[in-house]
This record gives sequence, structure tokens and C-alpha cells, in this order.
Amino acid sequence: MNVSDQALFQKMEEELRQAKELSGAEQNAHLHTLKILTELALSETKTDVAPQNDAAHIPHESTPAVPPALNQGKKLDMSDGANGDSLFDF
Repeated sequence: MNVSDQALFQKMEEELRQAKELSGAEQNAHLHTLKILTELALSETKTDVAPQNDAAHIPHESTPAVPPALNQGKKLDMSDGANGDSLFDF
């Protein structure tokens, strides 16, 4: 479903006008709607315009964060002898 830019901008102006007139939670609701309309306008712009520079539009692949091994098979060396092989060694 294609929405014309003029209709989208008209709705954005209406939401902004209502947000200016209100305060508190009601204002936040209109600002949230304005944010969604802005994101919609930007997403339509991205799909309509072909990327000019492929290097600028490389998707970032997120690598999962792997926690480092805590002890890596090595015993902690504590001079007071409080760290034994068992969890119950105090």
C-alpha cells in the first residue's frame, strides 16, 4: 500500500499540532505517533532510492558475545589455601 508523501506530511503536521496543544501522557502519545510516521517516511525513502555507494550500506553482522573462559583449566593460586578443588573447601 503506497501512501503519498503529502498525505503522510499532513498527518505528521496534525500530530505535531496536537502534541503542542497537550501535555503529559497525551502529548507523549502524539509524539510517539509522529516518530512512527517519521520512521515510515524514512523507510519509504530508503526503498525508493537505490544506494549509490555499496561500501556505505554494508550490513553490520553482529557477532555473538562469547564470555571468556573463567579459569581455562587452571587453578587459582591463593596463598591462604582457601581455594581448593571443591566448592566446599574454605
